[in-house]
Amino acid sequence: MLSKYFGKVKYEFSKFIDSRSWSLLWRRVSINMTYLRVLFILSLITFNYNSLLDISVLNWKFFLFLLSAWILIEYLIDKPFRKKDILTVLGIAGFYRLTLLYFNSHPTSESFYAAPDSGIYRRLAKSLYDCFEYSMYCGEPPYFKRPPAYSAILSIFTFGGNLAPLLLIILQTLLIISIFYIVWVQLEINYSNKYNFIPIIFACIAPVTWVFARIVLSDIWGVFFVTLAWYLSSKEQVKKYRNSPIWLILLILSLLLQLQYFSGVLLFYFKSIVKENNKEFRLKTILNILLVLLVVFLWGNRATNYYGAWDFNPYIGCYIEKNIIEASEAKKYGMSIHEIRDIGKTYLLLEDDSIANQSIEPEVCESFLRILPKYLIDNMSYVSDHYTEFIRNIFLDINTCQYKKINCESGYWLWLNTISTTILFMAGLVIMVFKKSFDYYFDFLIYLFLFLFITIFVGVDAPRMRILFEPYFFFIFGLAIQKVFFTMEKISNRE
Repeated sequence: MLSKYFGKVKYEFSKFIDSRSWSLLWRRVSINMTYLRVLFILSLITFNYNSLLDISVLNWKFFLFLLSAWILIEYLIDKPFRKKDILTVLGIAGFYRLTLLYFNSHPTSESFYAAPDSGIYRRLAKSLYDCFEYSMYCGEPPYFKRPPAYSAILSIFTFGGNLAPLLLIILQTLLIISIFYIVWVQLEINYSNKYNFIPIIFACIAPVTWVFARIVLSDIWGVFFVTLAWYLSSKEQVKKYRNSPIWLILLILSLLLQLQYFSGVLLFYFKSIVKENNKEFRLKTILNILLVLLVVFLWGNRATNYYGAWDFNPYIGCYIEKNIIEASEAKKYGMSIHEIRDIGKTYLLLEDDSIANQSIEPEVCESFLRILPKYLIDNMSYVSDHYTEFIRNIFLDINTCQYKKINCESGYWLWLNTISTTILFMAGLVIMVFKKSFDYYFDFLIYLFLFLFITIFVGVDAPRMRILFEPYFFFIFGLAIQKVFFTMEKISNRE
């Protein structure tokens, strides 16, 4: 019934604009849709900045009206989105947010270092630039906890922290634009139609991924590497890039970034191997894997030179302690993680008075690994509560205001994104099941593995971890949109 109604509206609208009096005007509107789209996206993003701009007089109904009007106009004009249109909308979404940063009361280059980890990357970048040592400060012991890729990138773009990281932030914004453009391309490959712009609109409005473009953190790069690997592993691209060095570059860069991103790239690489049963390709694959293993060996050999034993990351036990034991202890005692850390609650579990609070020597980290199995068994309910809260938060898309120095988006997108996109995402998963496609099943299993990996071994900072899944989320959301409008048009044409 609804599809018949919309079909009739579209038909009558087409007759109306075909009349001589309106034909020229509507043709001009169609030609200038780019400007109209820019106006819509600027308005919608502005309404998200309740903390920056006083627009409380306009409630969520007006926001919903604008969004609905945009989608309806696109539906009625029957004009497909082109590559240029998608890039324009995404570009406006990214760079307008960056511009709004300078409406902040005290905008400085320090705002880009708002996250706690940003300062660590900054010090590592400075030591790389000043003395070509990967340590917190020149002359100090080598740093092992984080691989060097992002610190090297930061060092290059800021000359070791001597320049503001604005160029890096612009590049990270361009990476997000590329990420969501890949989502649109993947939707076009599946079924090319003008409705593929709808998930891109929602991607522009939802702020969580864009937030991390404005912070000196490595995550946007990791998401880009995984998303690009997802695209390269699709059946249309495997043969085109099978002899390209891009896979080796992605594998090594992601390995030297963070383990969860390397896992994603590696799994999509395995997917491309399964689909391309070619002798030359298999030989190239073996060579690529050997080169990756060489990088692993060389990085682990640093620990041999310093600690006397080979170890890829001698601090891994302390990493798990920070992400699992600290969070569980906070649940147990009703305290914040920072309070648990300040009083050294987790270090008391080691039962060794000689170990100072927050020590990160390899032998201390090994001690945490030894007590971890018993700790998990004895505190299963608190650990379970910790994981449950993390999973709930990663689906709720919350805490985009945790870095207020780079502006806070807390407007009407929350209601729309949580309700509408989640429902259509679930519908898209159902549609994917019935497609009976190797590509879709493999992709889903890879992202499911990454979700389980991050939940178990990271389990903190849900907004930051969520951004890895945003491209796939909006892709599945787009599959549901495709099905809805395709079904509506099919019923409308039949009637």
